[in-house]
Amino acid sequence: MRILTWFIVPPAIVAGIVLAIANRTPTTFSIDPFAPGSAAWSVTVPLYLIIFGAVLVGIVLGGTASLFARARANAHARDARIKAQVLQRELNRAAPPAAAPTTLPAVRT
Repeated sequence: MRILTWFIVPPAIVAGIVLAIANRTPTTFSIDPFAPGSAAWSVTVPLYLIIFGAVLVGIVLGGTASLFARARANAHARDARIKAQVLQRELNRAAPPAAAPTTLPAVRT
């Protein structure tokens, strides 16, 4: 896993640096689609900040969705484990374990 990380992370960092250098021009980012020139709902930043911001928002939203999906799976697993424990207790009460023999059989030579 660590080797795979070393093959993925450095090229991604280099690609991010190249992207930032290539997209340094100021770009107006407007939230209002009906009046793009409105200064109240727009900001002028380098394009790479908009791209990195969008990637960051995607990572956060994806992580949150994954967290909720995992929480649901953990809840199902917990319910199944509790049900298995209850069933095991019922089985143990229904059929007590057989007593082990107290004497050993004779050894013939």
